Amino acid sequence: MSGNYMLFPWSTEFWQLFLNNPMHGEVDQEILPSWFSTNIIVTGLGEPELEQRIVTEVATYGKQLGELTDVVLALAQTIKLTDSEALQELQTIAEQVESTKRAHRKSVQQRAELALKELAEADPEGLLRLMEAYQPPQAIHKS
Repeated sequence: MSGNYMLFPWSTEFWQLFLNNPMHGEVDQEILPSWFSTNIIVTGLGEPELEQRIVTEVATYGKQLGELTDVVLALAQTIKLTDSEALQELQTIAEQVESTKRAHRKSVQQRAELALKELAEADPEGLLRLMEAYQPPQAIHKS
């Protein structure tokens, strides 16, 4: 506060007595945190550092669950287990996951095509350089 005078409710100094100024200290904030963050919180006997390393260096939870789902469905088919409600639900989930993956890949491809079209219009030479830099790997043909 500045000076020795009475503070009035319409003065900013008055309200600073009651409110924290948001510009004091850090002001950056993650607005949309990722659901699939690698911040592992273990509330039981686990080891957070190990869990984080596995998820970031070996396989994500989704990859691990996908592999387990494939094995369970293959085993169930082998022993002709078809009347299990849980198994049918697992099959439905697996189909929905694959459908979501296809939709995502299609969306990514559409965005890439749009970006290439925009680049072709704005910078045709830049498009040529990009196309040269990203040549697809040569297909391997078996004789």
